Amino acid sequence: MERTEASGFPDVPPPPATPPQASSAIELRVGKRLLWVGGAAYPLENIARVHTYMLTPRRWDATRQFLKRLGLILSVAFALTILGGVTGIAGQDTASKLVMWV
Repeated sequence: MERTEASGFPDVPPPPATPPQASSAIELRVGKRLLWVGGAAYPLENIARVHTYMLTPRRWDATRQFLKRLGLILSVAFALTILGGVTGIAGQDTASKLVMWV
């Protein structure tokens, strides 16, 4: 299978599909190598390809990860508290050094 090159540009992708029409109008202007979208300016030399991407946050995964990490932190804090209490029973000098270290 042979590749076709369009006027010196290798592997030019096909033009993107037209985006769905929005309810409000957005002003687009091109001038002096700048793309103006409303009040924002984008230099055209930095734009390679533009497409629409819909990001849907995974809230349940984020909540589960937060709860796992919270459980780990609380477990370590609880274990260090018990360790401090056990060493406090063994000797006051050792407990004060452990509290200073933690």
